[in-house]
Amino acid sequence: MNTDGHKSMTMLHFLPSIRVHSCPFVVKKINSFSLRILSILLLSIFPGASLRAETPGTVLTSEQISGMKTSLPEWELKDKHLERTIEFPSYLKLIEFVNTITGVAESLNHHPDMDIRYKKLKFYLSTHDLDGVSTLDVELAKKIDIALAQTTRK
Repeated sequence: MNTDGHKSMTMLHFLPSIRVHSCPFVVKKINSFSLRILSILLLSIFPGASLRAETPGTVLTSEQISGMKTSLPEWELKDKHLERTIEFPSYLKLIEFVNTITGVAESLNHHPDMDIRYKKLKFYLSTHDLDGVSTLDVELAKKIDIALAQTTRK
């Protein structure tokens, strides 16, 4: 198992990066035609393999983030992350919300840092690979806000 918890996984290095599950080698440089040929070859050799494109997003400047303040009014830019604290009526409601957010985070393959203190939940959104706030963090923040609005309506 490697550092991100996936078994027998190697990264093909190009933009956007492609993860190849159950593939024992690394390709350093590749063009789109070679990628198509390699994909066909890999899938014929490793029938259980899956190819999934991943892009880490783009780092945003503090000015860009400030410009998004109207769509993310409850979020603050602190150091190199977005932060928001939410208070829930009970610990159980907080945990239910965290369970909802885990599905959202998995769908984006972008996972927030969270701090749970009884009925208070604090989110820290940052793209560690890029050492700052990225478009993925903004997207996740918006999805957290939507999930919270849906939760409070129930």
